[in-house]
Amino acid sequence: MKMTFSSLENSILMEVIHTPRSVAELYQKYVERSRCSRAGFYKAVASLKKKEVVVEEGRLLSVNKIWLADSYDFFRKLVRQKTTPSYLAQEVSRLNKGDRLSYTFHSIAEIDIFVLNLLYDLLLLKIDTKALILEAHEFFVLLNDSRTRRIMGELANIGGRVHVLIEGGTALDKEVVRRFLPKPAEGHVVDTKSASSSNILHVIGDVCIELKLNKQLAVSLNHLFAANEKMTDGFRTDLENLLSKKRKHEVVIYRDSSKASRLRGRFKKYF
Repeated sequence: MKMTFSSLENSILMEVIHTPRSVAELYQKYVERSRCSRAGFYKAVASLKKKEVVVEEGRLLSVNKIWLADSYDFFRKLVRQKTTPSYLAQEVSRLNKGDRLSYTFHSIAEIDIFVLNLLYDLLLLKIDTKALILEAHEFFVLLNDSRTRRIMGELANIGGRVHVLIEGGTALDKEVVRRFLPKPAEGHVVDTKSASSSNILHVIGDVCIELKLNKQLAVSLNHLFAANEKMTDGFRTDLENLLSKKRKHEVVIYRDSSKASRLRGRFKKYF
């Protein structure tokens, strides 16, 4: 099965995968709210229909159940076959002190997929049984909570855990931890402000995966989380618009036992 989707096609597919949506409703969300052009919207819908991923009946778009069943079976078998970590994870496990791997991304969604899969593979390698994440705000789960839940389910299957320490201290940060972090992830929010809100640090064993967000994006995220006390549709729309912009971000991977030990010491206060 070889099928790719544009980001817009993927977004529309996620809209209709659980319940049918009217074309007019989707048009209003994507075109009238200036998320894409009219031509781009209809091109994406036509492409999904041509691939037989969605069907349209009475101006309602719904997922093609045959495609969905075939896709589920394909990925279920793929996960069963995934008994060894990826080549990248094995390369990371062989890093020496002073070695660094660096990757540049322009899409937050691509970073999410890259990091989640790498965390899973490193836990599969049994470098440690848990991953520690230090960040100013946990917004990735709000970008695609179904993707996070799926990978967390796989982590649970291999006995992995994820501890998230959030230094934003806002009411929204606390709501994210309370409502949106799926097991086996656990989170805690502290009022201490992050020394560098553009840096997100992931640690497994002595492996450090440091995500360096675009600084302008980090500042905008701080303002957005501080300006909203509750999770609303307006906040989600503003967040999606903010994260959809192409910016340069960097992921750096290295081994640092001292930094990892200091981080574990901080986490022991809360987990």
